[in-house]
Amino acid sequence: MQRGGVRPNFPSLISLLSVCGSLATLDHGTQIHAQLVRNQFDLDVYVASVLITMYVKCGNLVKAKQVFDRFGEKDVVMWNSIITGYAQHGLGEEALQVFQKMCSLGIPPDDITIIGVLSACSYSGK
Repeated sequence: MQRGGVRPNFPSLISLLSVCGSLATLDHGTQIHAQLVRNQFDLDVYVASVLITMYVKCGNLVKAKQVFDRFGEKDVVMWNSIITGYAQHGLGEEALQVFQKMCSLGIPPDDITIIGVLSACSYSGK
């Protein structure tokens, strides 16, 4: 696309981010994140969830949390992304803290949230 001068659009960038997460290619994912920022696509809640997941899969939990923290209005998918990310990396206490915050804000958990919390509990001994 770049060599052909084709400007990436929203769906193509989301697809590329998903691939970067699956392949754990942080350098490419970071480059795509920069393109999302330049095109102001990073303000979308869905994009943020995909970014969080990509950073989690690449092992950069600090960056995943930064993306998460940038948003005031988070949907359940964003909460799930960070909760399951912490759980996948053995950070059960952090996942449970995020879950408690989610609940305190009145955001109802879904099935994915519960799976993430159960996974986090297995790591934290609760």
